[in-house]
Amino acid sequence: MLEENVVAEAGTVHYLTLDQIRGAISELGYVPRQRNVHYELVDEGLEQRAIEANRRKPVRDPKQLVQIG
Repeated sequence: MLEENVVAEAGTVHYLTLDQIRGAISELGYVPRQRNVHYELVDEGLEQRAIEANRRKPVRDPKQLVQIG
């Protein structure tokens, strides 16, 4: 997106962790859920295992985080 490119070129890049994204969704009163490429809900057990694995994984490269802005 144009706005993201302009902000990134200006050197102002924001990164969020998966927990921060899920927290923001919850703060808005929604239930964060993972979906597959067909927009179908992922099994909750599988989703929870993915969340736990994401928390255990050390982030060394900022590109592994979701870029916002």
